[in-house]
Amino acid sequence: MKIPYFKLREALEEAKDSLSYGSGTEKIGSVARLVGKTVANAGMLATETAIEVGKELSKPETMAKILSDGLKNNRGNMSSDKIEHIERRIDQLKEKSRSKD
Repeated sequence: MKIPYFKLREALEEAKDSLSYGSGTEKIGSVARLVGKTVANAGMLATETAIEVGKELSKPETMAKILSDGLKNNRGNMSSDKIEHIERRIDQLKEKSRSKD
């Protein structure tokens, strides 16, 4: 789903015009709109990014890779039971990934 962003160029032009020719309340209002639209766009971008990251992390092959990397980097600090548990989980995720294809 594509989220419609605010057009900041238009808000910036409005703020410039208002700052040059407008009254005090017009200046404050246009700057507030520009700031509000900028913050809203940042929030929408963060939301889109979080959705994409969530989609990627929900893939079994991605989780298997994350667990494999973590196991490789921390094997020396783990008990043998924990290592076996993680290896089983990696195998389950790889199997799930293969069955999806």
